[in-house]
Amino acid sequence: MSGDEKERQQRKLGNRIESIVRFYDDLAERTRYGPFQPYCHIPDLFEVDPEAERPLTVPGTFISEQVGGNIPVTADEGGLLDSEPLDLMLSYYLPGGYKRRWDFEMWTGDFAASQRDGYVDVTPGFEFRHDYPLEEVLSLTDSEEYTPFGYETDEVGLYVPEEIYVKQPASPRYFFDTVHKHVLNYNPDDVPDEDVIDLGMSDPTSNFLWFKHLHRLGGDIEGFDIEGEGELFSRIVFSDESVFLKCYYATVLTLYRQDQQTFSDVVRYFNDRDGRVAFVTSEEKSQVLLFDIPREWVEKSVSAQLDSNESLRRDLKFAQLYRELWDDFFFNDRAIQNVYGVEPVFRALQAADYWIRTSGESPNSVFEASIDEICGVLDKVIPESGPTRLRLMGYDGDQREDLKDLFRNNSEELDEILENCASIEDQRTFTEQVLVHSLQNAVAGWAVAAGLGGSDFETWYDANYQNKDIDVVQVALYDSIQGGAGTSREVFKRLKDGSLDISGPLSDQCSCHISLAEDLVLSLLAERDASVLYDIYKQGGGESGEIQRDLFDLAVATASDIDKANLVDKEEVITVFNRRVASLYETKELARFYGAVAQTYQRIASELNRTPTAMDVVLGLEEETFVDSRVRNTYERFANRGSQRRDLSELADRVEEITKQCIRACPDCLERQDSMYAYRYQNQMLDKRLLQASLSEVIES
Repeated sequence: MSGDEKERQQRKLGNRIESIVRFYDDLAERTRYGPFQPYCHIPDLFEVDPEAERPLTVPGTFISEQVGGNIPVTADEGGLLDSEPLDLMLSYYLPGGYKRRWDFEMWTGDFAASQRDGYVDVTPGFEFRHDYPLEEVLSLTDSEEYTPFGYETDEVGLYVPEEIYVKQPASPRYFFDTVHKHVLNYNPDDVPDEDVIDLGMSDPTSNFLWFKHLHRLGGDIEGFDIEGEGELFSRIVFSDESVFLKCYYATVLTLYRQDQQTFSDVVRYFNDRDGRVAFVTSEEKSQVLLFDIPREWVEKSVSAQLDSNESLRRDLKFAQLYRELWDDFFFNDRAIQNVYGVEPVFRALQAADYWIRTSGESPNSVFEASIDEICGVLDKVIPESGPTRLRLMGYDGDQREDLKDLFRNNSEELDEILENCASIEDQRTFTEQVLVHSLQNAVAGWAVAAGLGGSDFETWYDANYQNKDIDVVQVALYDSIQGGAGTSREVFKRLKDGSLDISGPLSDQCSCHISLAEDLVLSLLAERDASVLYDIYKQGGGESGEIQRDLFDLAVATASDIDKANLVDKEEVITVFNRRVASLYETKELARFYGAVAQTYQRIASELNRTPTAMDVVLGLEEETFVDSRVRNTYERFANRGSQRRDLSELADRVEEITKQCIRACPDCLERQDSMYAYRYQNQMLDKRLLQASLSEVIES
């Protein structure tokens, strides 16, 4: 070998070694805080040699990570603090978030005001591993339906962090920059004083809003079709390398002024480097079970239920109204300035509906009334003075005028909201979302009930499906461990070989023992003589198990509209039933009063053709003619009649003890803590009656 050739070989070998070293250094840096130890191999070996087998990676720890993985957390002064779950850090330290963590000190994200007013720039607080343009993620639509803001997809980027920077507040004092929607610990010099609110020593309450999107399926993908009558799902698919994107898009802040006034605001995120709205995103890599539901079934089920069940249809109208008040009046128009302001506005519109509906005149509901007509009704349901009507629920003349101003100043927006709720097409669109969301939570509940480790499952459904030209709607369960835990694979095997059933048991998730107990108590009190029931109850001192069981059996026999098949957990229903009866039958006076309230409740339910609320019942009792003077005296006492005290009457609390608390869903049936609608309107996006009626048609077919 000549000298020149030998030199070239040595130089080539040296370059090769340098490439290997650079590759190893890069791999080590990228996996420095990850769950896997790096390994070294010749760069591009697997692309060049098809026979080469990729070596297995060895976990750096036996402690599993939650989906989303871990991320290094670095202090602005002091270096690395720890490696923490990414999802936990995002739910703590996105803009507006303050949390005690390391050394039990207060920490917050290191963010800055954005060049775009109303947004916070997230780039100083993160190092991003990579990003996804939303227009590529949602390639089948031009706008997203996941958020209340309905962004165009080409103006949004999804940014996945690989490191987060936090800092300790410079002082324990808080200021809110209303221009940039930024919470600071100093009074900014570059913002006019009138645009800065001094919050004193009160740190804000933060709620972070997010959604999930199925980004891709990979690895081993296996599925099977389901055919035959009585089956809900058309196909079930398993993937052992799925990626879900959990996208955080806004922070809802509740802020406490020094003058004791509370207000709320919404912080949205921006990437000033890219000039895009930022969704800060975690990649949840796991094993997934996908359930395909024929879209035709969803549409037909919704149409059938809305056409055949007037009470359900009207309840869903008010659920839609509640959501639109949040999305339009709070998030977009900012007509409602406080998260605690949505509920009073909604209740006032419900009260107006009660008055309009029971007056026997035109219009027939609040959805058909003009803004002036609604304001006129408010003058009646919230009188100028005296403990009567909604004043018994805490409303006063100032609130009435504030409500009227709100409605008149935003009359076009409110008219549009009411028209949307009255629109058959819009209500079907909304109700389809409710049905699929309810089905998603029922599948998760089924997994728990079947003993499949379902409490550790994450859930997802395609909330954007109505914007796509597709034939199926998908819901998913996936392991809560990053990379998967094997549970989804085992469930898939059992579903495939037929040893595990899902379509039949799903209806059991609609059977809420709290709701059933409430129905039984209402029916028993309304249909049977209160004094006689009280005497029977007290024969055993209120503790006789035999008498309690007899009362329960009597309630079941009395409640002709209760589906006995729903008594899946009969002992649990009995327990709740006994507890409620004990609280309502403390004295004979209370027994008589609650019997009269139950009768009023049943009458109002028939007149309104929807589930009455405590507010409806309070208004109904005002118009009630009590035959028994003892009941009238009790009512007057609870209403605080004749008292010079100005505190809230006891009547509202007493009525709420007997009215239904689980109308659509509750934590004991369909509600889940981990929901994209949590904090705002998860309850309104669920309905066990809608789901149960829809599933019944599948099972009976």
